[in-house]
Amino acid sequence: MGECDWSPIAYVGKPLYGGGVWALLRSTSRLSPGSPSVRARLLGVLFGFWMPSAGARVFVACFALATGFGVRAASGPGAWTIPNRTDGETPARCMLRPSELNSWSRTPVAADISSNTATRQAACLCAVSLMLAGAAPFGYAADGDVVAATYADPTTRYAHGVLGDAVEWGSLHLTVRACSGCAEPTSEDVVIQLPQRRVFEDLAPRVVTVNAAGDRAALVVESDRTDGARLALYTADGLLAATPFIGTANRWLAPIGAADLDGDGAVEFAYIDRPHLAKTLRVWQLDGDRLTEEANATGFSNHRIGWDYIEGGLRDCGDGIEMVVASGNWRHVVAVRHDGTLTPRVLGPYSAAAIAAAMACVDAD
Repeated sequence: MGECDWSPIAYVGKPLYGGGVWALLRSTSRLSPGSPSVRARLLGVLFGFWMPSAGARVFVACFALATGFGVRAASGPGAWTIPNRTDGETPARCMLRPSELNSWSRTPVAADISSNTATRQAACLCAVSLMLAGAAPFGYAADGDVVAATYADPTTRYAHGVLGDAVEWGSLHLTVRACSGCAEPTSEDVVIQLPQRRVFEDLAPRVVTVNAAGDRAALVVESDRTDGARLALYTADGLLAATPFIGTANRWLAPIGAADLDGDGAVEFAYIDRPHLAKTLRVWQLDGDRLTEEANATGFSNHRIGWDYIEGGLRDCGDGIEMVVASGNWRHVVAVRHDGTLTPRVLGPYSAAAIAAAMACVDAD
């Protein structure tokens, strides 16, 4: 497992993609960013990270041919490093070291720009065309997608035990797609290390689709020693979005699932807030990097104290997605639809077998 002190950061696609676009636009102007050595260093910062996909190589080749770049290969992994925060509020994000990973064959590049304005403009046009054509110039437009997730670092620092024991999790390990455009797709491991005041109070992370584009993230329950639980989404970049913490220690929530519940094309995230106390079903929708609550209703549950499982979930029996839960008094199995409001329908008396049958659409007409 990689150390979480000064870790190589290989996954820097989003910020550097923006920086690359800025450099392309700047290259069409008559302003010189400086001497050739300074320009090479600047572009080395912008472009000197791993270029794993075919689209990346085509992009660099197009740009180099149009501008007269002197593209040179650099030796070594060329990893970026950042200090890792393990003592603050922000979960730490670590990459496993290159020596610990297989198939690390990426080569950083550096380049020097020519002084001809016409060729710079041609290069910009070429690069932008590739971007619009979906060439994924840096190999990360569809990469960084979470394909698997597990918890690690068992800990007893959060004494709640709602899931049957006092052991929770201190870190989240994500397997992310590093290069979907390569001849041989590769993956990387990313470690999300929580600060000491928090744990993942959960059974297992869920890899879920978060938007219409099909991007995926890990859906988890994260608990704070004073503020209780929240529902959170993590990607290779760290925290994508989260609901507010419940606000009180030892207060938990039980996820139901993630799907387009109301048919509007956006993904909703559903859970039971405090299934042993408040028994409130809440539905949230992701808007950029924020979760916004769409609906809530009381009188439902899907977990009893000490259970090492969560009952029910999402089903689609052919006429739309429903949430299968128990009534708050545990007398009935209930199917709940979300169409702007939450509409429950009693399916029958509660039992574990009845919940399983409902999930299998046995009750469906």
